Amino acid sequence: MRPVVRLHVGLNKAGSTTIQRAMDGYRGTAIDYLTDPRRIDAALMTVCAVATPPPSLREAGLLDPDVARARLAAALALSDRPAILSSEFLSARPVIKGAQALVDLVAPATRRVKVLAYLRTPRAYIRSVLQQRLRSMPLPAQLGSTYPSYRNRMRPWVAAVGPRHARLVPFRPDRFKGGDLISDWCARTGVDPADLPPTPPANAGLCLEAVAALALWHDAYGSDGPTDHAGLRFVVDALKGLEGTRDWGFGGPEVDAILDERRADTDWVERYTKCFDFTEEPVPAATVASLSHLRALGEAAAPVLEAWAAAVAPAARPAGPGTAALVEAVRADLAHRGALGVEIERGVERLTERLRRQFGRR
Repeated sequence: MRPVVRLHVGLNKAGSTTIQRAMDGYRGTAIDYLTDPRRIDAALMTVCAVATPPPSLREAGLLDPDVARARLAAALALSDRPAILSSEFLSARPVIKGAQALVDLVAPATRRVKVLAYLRTPRAYIRSVLQQRLRSMPLPAQLGSTYPSYRNRMRPWVAAVGPRHARLVPFRPDRFKGGDLISDWCARTGVDPADLPPTPPANAGLCLEAVAALALWHDAYGSDGPTDHAGLRFVVDALKGLEGTRDWGFGGPEVDAILDERRADTDWVERYTKCFDFTEEPVPAATVASLSHLRALGEAAAPVLEAWAAAVAPAARPAGPGTAALVEAVRADLAHRGALGVEIERGVERLTERLRRQFGRR
């Protein structure tokens, strides 16, 4: 019998992919990491946890819950070492409803089932999700519309294993054990860091000017314009190299209102984790107050964007909306807002000066 089986509930924007990539290269023998397509994949765990598997899993060939549960039980019975199951699927609503059923299925193979989850802090979550969204679609109608309810997603797991065995960790890099996510993960799971491959550099995300420019690109090439995914991918990849304001975040009345609406949720997180400053984050060098503010900053960054686009080799640009079209989108967006001729240039100059004053850019 295994001494412990740890379920890593991979909440959105909380380092799950980084953890899984590191564990995919795990070379140790002290712990069994059972989550990968060759053993226990995410789809199989979904089938185990829900009474009626969703239609999206038809192609996975795992629609028979009895077969799926038998596979999981067989994998757990392979040794008496501690085991880890890690998946973002464990934070999905269908699986959450089956949390107790999945824990009951795992329990006979171990002395203890434990749960571990990292929870992204609110402002960092809003910023990260917005950047992720802009890589494939326009700005949302409302800032923070996808902010999750941690209480609803984690209470079923806490109830299933008991409060003593459910560890919810605020995603605060400045407080990670060992100073980084993988070191913290190893300290909490018993994984020897020496058995893991070198950790690749963390994704730094886009600078503020790049995010604002990408938002304007979507305004010009949204649902009513051409949809060239190759062009969009090129734009995103090229914008990664744009130097600009890296230390930025969302704040102001609009974000405060979002946090007030979710106060019951964040209060639950603070009480459970004893992290009573969960919603308090270091003040960034640049603060964006709203989505309209972000668009205005995109207009202000148009000269910076134009200089960047001119430096990119034309031969590298794919057909369709690409780098050159991004600059055109900025200019078209300015014209669309009603400014004409010299007024456009004056407006850009004023906004650029505002950007310089606010963020100290030259």
